[in-house]
Amino acid sequence: MDVKENDPFGFMPLWCGLLDIYVDFAKICKKYGLRHYVAYGTAIGAIRHQGFIPWDDDFDVVMPREDYELFISKYYEELMQEHKLINHHNHKLFKNAFSKIMLGDRKKLTEIETATRRKQNQGVFIDIFPYDYYHCDLDENQKSKLSQKIDKIRKQKLNKKYKKRVFFRRSYKGFLI
Repeated sequence: MDVKENDPFGFMPLWCGLLDIYVDFAKICKKYGLRHYVAYGTAIGAIRHQGFIPWDDDFDVVMPREDYELFISKYYEELMQEHKLINHHNHKLFKNAFSKIMLGDRKKLTEIETATRRKQNQGVFIDIFPYDYYHCDLDENQKSKLSQKIDKIRKQKLNKKYKKRVFFRRSYKGFLI
């Protein structure tokens, strides 16, 4: 398979930028023993396209909640100079229940935009989604109540800042996604 076949939209420079961010992220995870998994479109691309989905312009990672929280705390010690961490704690306009690590190098971003002939209005970033989980040996009623409790806490926490934003999660095999 040639590159044109895998990259009909000319996203290769963007994907290289995403991989640079991911490599830095993965180094921190390895250093602190943090679990993380490639997910969503990134996982589909890895399996189906042996790389990225040709039209995909981000990188998705999931982490168990405790590892996610530890990563957020260690980020400031490790990557603050190279990339920007964006989440609802540090950016008042970010209204999501996950974080982004954005490419911090403006020169590199400009090079990517020039090479792909595409303005990256939201930047080049990887999304990091926390997973909250519960024991699978709970009965359906207990799982439902626990899911509702977690949702309520999540909504209360985020709705302090964002009154009109609606957040929802669904349950799948012991995980809230």
